[in-house]
Amino acid sequence: RQIGLIEKQDIATTRQLEISEKHATAMEKVVSVINFGNHAALRAYLTVIVGSAVYQEKRGEGMDDLKFEAKPTVVNTGNTPARKVSLRKAAAILPIPISEDFQFPLPEKETADVGAVGAHQSSGMGEIVKDFIPWEDVVDVKKGTSEVLCVWGTITYEDIFGGKHYTKFGQILTWRLDGNVYGHYIAGQNDGD
Repeated sequence: RQIGLIEKQDIATTRQLEISEKHATAMEKVVSVINFGNHAALRAYLTVIVGSAVYQEKRGEGMDDLKFEAKPTVVNTGNTPARKVSLRKAAAILPIPISEDFQFPLPEKETADVGAVGAHQSSGMGEIVKDFIPWEDVVDVKKGTSEVLCVWGTITYEDIFGGKHYTKFGQILTWRLDGNVYGHYIAGQNDGD
């Protein structure tokens, strides 16, 4: 009789252990979901918005002439800093409309670890076009008549949890009659995680 009681107790203990294991597994899943949600709510999110630009201009004696330059703004819309921010970017004067088969090439070399972008902070970046264009074409590029200033690239960064992330951007920039820069995003060139 005593052996039968011990066997029943052993079965009950085994069942209790199985139930405890199921509860522990369920709690691990709950903790995992909570951690994922906390990371998603707190981590850095870098985005690139239209900033300013410089147009090609002849300058006075003793001063270098200016080339077209795009100056997008990187904004951290997250709640913690983006760290180890690295960039690959390019700018060029492209014909409008931009050819569908244009690949938006980037330099092979990345500008690595340019610093951090704090939570709810922004940082400017600039990219100068490679060559001067004919001076008579400057006004048309500023208006976006047949050619425009374009800037594109990728940004990689880490969040405070060690996660690696990226932002891809592409913008077309023109000048309004009042001299302010107007920009819009290039279809298919703006993405991130």
